[in-house]
Amino acid sequence: MDTVAGAISEGRMINMIDAIRTRGGTTTAGFCSLGVRRAYANLLEQQRRYVNTTEFKGGFSGIAFTTDNGEIPIVSDFDCQAGRLYFMNEKQIKIYRAADWSFMNRDGNMWQRLQDASGEYDAYRARMFSYWQLGTHRRNTHGLMTSIIEA
Repeated sequence: MDTVAGAISEGRMINMIDAIRTRGGTTTAGFCSLGVRRAYANLLEQQRRYVNTTEFKGGFSGIAFTTDNGEIPIVSDFDCQAGRLYFMNEKQIKIYRAADWSFMNRDGNMWQRLQDASGEYDAYRARMFSYWQLGTHRRNTHGLMTSIIEA
């Protein structure tokens, strides 16, 4: 984890990639806030480089960051916390769930009569649920840069 406050730089990013690599991990993507993406794009523009983009299957694209293991995309997400850049290995992210999808059965019957303030209707409803969480079984293949000054 890099907690040094300051502007984003290729040196800081390479340092994080190297730290992940020395712990036995590899980085496949970086995820950041919109402000961090703008700061990184400004860094590339000031160095008079062309900004390459990488296209994902879901339609997302990211600015390429070149490492000695190839390019990784830096993808922005408006839900990402400000001033942070997450270095991830997407293959090491898993969905952990206690059980498969089930119908909610709190009062002995999964079917509930549809009713509102105007009365009851000749209709029924059921609710499905599943409790799950994203996680990883290999933490040393991920990294986090914090306190990045956003553009």
